Amino acid sequence: MQGIPSLISNLFDIKPTEMRRALLLQLYVFILITTLLIVKPTINSIFLTALSSEALPTAYLLTAVFAVLFSFFYDKILWIFPLNRVIYGTLILCALLFGLFCFLLHFHPSTTGWLYAPYLFVAIYGLLTTSQFWILANLVFNVREAKRLFGFIGSGAIAGGIFGGYLTSLLSEVISSENLLLVAAVLILICIPISSYLWKTYVDKSHVEKPIKEKSEENPLSMIRRSHLLSLITLTVGVSVIVAKMVDYQYSHFAAEKITNTEDLTAFFGFWFSTLSVVSLLVQLFLSKRILKYFGIGKALVFMPSGILLGSVLLLIIPELWVVVLIKIVEGSLKQSLNKASSELVYIPVSIEVRKHAKPFIDIVVDSIATGLAGVILIFLVNGMDIPSLYISYINIGLIGIWIFLISRLFKAYQKSFRDLLLKEHPRAKKHVAHHFDVHDASVYKTVERVLNSGKGSQVLFMLEEILNSPDEHYFSAIRNLLDHPNEHVRALAIRNLYYLDSEDIREEMEQMLNDPSDEVVIHALRYFLHKDHDLHREEIHDFEAHSNRTNIHALTLLAVAREVHTDPHLKELLKLDERVDSLMERAGKAPWNSERKFDVIAALEVIGHTRLESRYGLVREMLEESDPEILEAALDSMSQIQDASYIPLIASNLHKKELRGAVIRCLKGYGQGIIPLLKQVVDNLEIDLRDALFIPDVLRALGSEKAVSALIELIDSAEYGVSVKAIQSLKSMKVESPQLKIDHDLIAGKILEECQVFENLLTFLHSQVSEHDKDPETEKSGNIREAREGLIVILQHRVDAHLERIFNLLGVRYHEADIDPILKLSIDGDEQQRANAIEFIDSILDSRLRHVLVPIIDSLGQGSVYSEEVLQKLKLPSISERECFESLLSRRDLKIRHAVLFLIAQMDTQQYDTLIEPLLKSPVESLRRQAAQVLKK
Repeated sequence: MQGIPSLISNLFDIKPTEMRRALLLQLYVFILITTLLIVKPTINSIFLTALSSEALPTAYLLTAVFAVLFSFFYDKILWIFPLNRVIYGTLILCALLFGLFCFLLHFHPSTTGWLYAPYLFVAIYGLLTTSQFWILANLVFNVREAKRLFGFIGSGAIAGGIFGGYLTSLLSEVISSENLLLVAAVLILICIPISSYLWKTYVDKSHVEKPIKEKSEENPLSMIRRSHLLSLITLTVGVSVIVAKMVDYQYSHFAAEKITNTEDLTAFFGFWFSTLSVVSLLVQLFLSKRILKYFGIGKALVFMPSGILLGSVLLLIIPELWVVVLIKIVEGSLKQSLNKASSELVYIPVSIEVRKHAKPFIDIVVDSIATGLAGVILIFLVNGMDIPSLYISYINIGLIGIWIFLISRLFKAYQKSFRDLLLKEHPRAKKHVAHHFDVHDASVYKTVERVLNSGKGSQVLFMLEEILNSPDEHYFSAIRNLLDHPNEHVRALAIRNLYYLDSEDIREEMEQMLNDPSDEVVIHALRYFLHKDHDLHREEIHDFEAHSNRTNIHALTLLAVAREVHTDPHLKELLKLDERVDSLMERAGKAPWNSERKFDVIAALEVIGHTRLESRYGLVREMLEESDPEILEAALDSMSQIQDASYIPLIASNLHKKELRGAVIRCLKGYGQGIIPLLKQVVDNLEIDLRDALFIPDVLRALGSEKAVSALIELIDSAEYGVSVKAIQSLKSMKVESPQLKIDHDLIAGKILEECQVFENLLTFLHSQVSEHDKDPETEKSGNIREAREGLIVILQHRVDAHLERIFNLLGVRYHEADIDPILKLSIDGDEQQRANAIEFIDSILDSRLRHVLVPIIDSLGQGSVYSEEVLQKLKLPSISERECFESLLSRRDLKIRHAVLFLIAQMDTQQYDTLIEPLLKSPVESLRRQAAQVLKK
């Protein structure tokens, strides 16, 4: 007998800890449906015998009305009593009513009108008890377990349908129909201890009976309206029920038309009912779990409507009975198997307090109303308009289109519900959004002028920026008056605006600005002179300088000229800029410089860069060797203008200096997009130190182009480990900062798969070293080996942890960063429910390629440490020899690991690894070559 549980466990992927509750739930639903298949045919046959089929329309109408009234009454009970007591009470009440109906039928009352009562009760019984069952099942299993096991558990319902039908046929020959109700009463009582045991043993009480604080005793309809997910579930269920009834009608109608003999028709229905039940059971047992695993809930829900859609289209082309039978096979086999399991899973993100009220309403009321609506449609179209049953396919095709659309929206709502469970609200200040307006619009003239004349400094600056973007002569006078404004930034920006306005030449007023205490104001005033008179001579420049009492006027003039050269290139030669630069440098003298002389040096460097004064490039190169941060920053800014590729390694060699990093990145960014392959080259060829190479991804990120994205992706594979980590982080940041950039999602998905393989390889290497460490004898001789191996193990542990972050960072590039960021922490540190929700959410957003590889890795994290023995076993990682381990580690582009392996080999004092070390003698990394030589020599 021990082999049977093991066989079931292996066949249906049931863990030993899940076996008992899975089998109990399967037995529970088996009994419920067996009971239904006993009472439903019994009551139906008694009802039809006593009242005839003419009473059925009234019964259908009463069923819909009774369902609504019952739902209202049932919801009130749920607000008063705990869910478990409601389930027990329902089962006891059903058993008592079955007994009561049995007694009344034996009593043979003279009236027959009371027979509507058992008919209505049986119509509600199946929907209510199964709805309660699935709520309980969702409490017993978390979402990950439910996804694996609901197919197996749901097979109990299908098996109950098959068994119940056969049992009713056999018992009806032995006992009277009335007594069959007693059998049903006894069976339903068996469910009570099962339900009680499951509730007490497996239901987490912390997730149950949490009242909704916002509204007391809110009705189910309000709950559904308030929840986007529940609203979509309601609409989807309604449409699916209507389509199912349409299919059932076509199936019955075509069969009745083609098979006129009553006995043959009965045999036809009997054969296909049994066949559908068997097919449904096989699908539930062997396909549902696999389809859910490989395609996810969203695509699994589409299987049934897609099959019916194809069949309906085929029926219009080939209107034959076998096509209708094919449609019925799809609908009948998937309805209670794959579609049922998938439909129950979408409720999981809904809180239990909401679910226990909304789900019975949807299962009972919505189902009943949709059934009634389908009947009305059929009566109107077939009986009223005399439309052939074949044309019902057109209606089905339209409804299925709506159905599939609703499923797509439903799946997005399902994902959002899980996202809401995982993500916490973070108060974030709203970013200021500048509101631009048309300064040329006559209706805003007065407003702008009022701000310029009497506004606060910040308001005036804002208006001046707006006008600068689109100069307008209308504002000339108002801007001219700002030359006396107390704020130096306003004065400078006013001159910048007047630079582009031609209403009046105000060079006389600008002469006064040459004595302004602000350097920027003086520079812009000088630029105004240069701009207004293109025929200036050197002597006139000296005249301007003579009007200023500023000690640094020569430097300021040179800066103004340099900035103006872009618009008037002939000034470069006319004003003999090389001589003026030399004059400034001669005045500045040698380092160290005071603030005034330092300003001269910085001005000279800026002029060389702005004007690309080739004859003085050597000065910039010389200043790149200075230690003063301000001088270095000015030299870097100049280099960004010069854009000489030969200086790139020298410039990049300052990236490790935190105080200069921003200026270096700015400088390299100034080279433009053409620098991208050069940056990648200096990293790949190790032309710069690793401490500088670590920040090359930041430069590429600053360039913010699709070429930069491609280079970062290439660096993931080609660069040293630390650089590849930064490349992934930069990619992730670029996704957020520049969402317009096109990032090849398929390429990123490929990188994720590669990172998953590397992660598993690292776990294998780690396991190999831990195993070897356990074998090392604890002796004085082996002490150095054990210590060296422990060092390698620590590094490998760090790499394993870091690789998980790499994987999730790449996922943040492929998907939405806000969706991915919380997953890793919750997958490792969350409680069981949080872990299940986190994994299910990521499972729902991944494409099939990534799901198969990544979900098992994430799922295994709950075993404890990511490099624990349990994780290794769960991922089924291979065992490798120590030589294979060393060979793989020494071939990695990871300097720290290679040094650690060489150190370990050195302690072993063996020659068996010499062939692995010899290639490192040709490594471009000096420290690696030196260590390899030392190990071989030893």
